[in-house]
Amino acid sequence: MTKEQKQDKASFEEALTVSPLRIEYDPDVDILTLWSGKTASNGTHIAEGLAMFFDEEDDPQIITLEGAAKLLLPYLTGNHEQAN
Repeated sequence: MTKEQKQDKASFEEALTVSPLRIEYDPDVDILTLWSGKTASNGTHIAEGLAMFFDEEDDPQIITLEGAAKLLLPYLTGNHEQAN
């Protein structure tokens, strides 16, 4: 792991531990949101259905997962081998 990656990881971990993590699910749009409670000013799509939003200091504050039930439900019910 590079020095920059270590700093990014430390920043992310600090952002999640300083503020209580809020987890919200909206079944109407099937989006799971992990939120630090702080305001985010910009974001980026990491992968299909996955986005991360950052505050003014570029610390991650919000992670959204679209299609959360479809993706996670097989793992929660123990049927993840059938999902692939």
